[in-house]
Amino acid sequence: MSYTYDERTEISKDQFLQIIAKGVVVPICQAIVSAAHSIKDYKWLILQYTLLLEHPDVEVQGVTVSCIGHLSRLNESAKKDELLAILEPLLKREDIAGRVEDAMEDVNTFL
Repeated sequence: MSYTYDERTEISKDQFLQIIAKGVVVPICQAIVSAAHSIKDYKWLILQYTLLLEHPDVEVQGVTVSCIGHLSRLNESAKKDELLAILEPLLKREDIAGRVEDAMEDVNTFL
């Protein structure tokens, strides 16, 4: 099931890590979205997102994929080749392939 995580609140790196550590899916997904909008440290954020792609919950993985795409328009440090290199291998995954395609379209449109 796919949910919408529209509530975007400011979040710090420490808050983000605390929420991830608690392991509750909905707050994790909300934190992923908030981080894309408020954490400007691109290198740190892309590392966290890459780690979250290994999360056992497919919804967390899917939201992470979407937010990797969002970085192309939200973060001036985003690098097209780097984002596409992260996303392309995920196209093989039927459970998140649609989100991967959308994220790749964002990257190609905004970078």
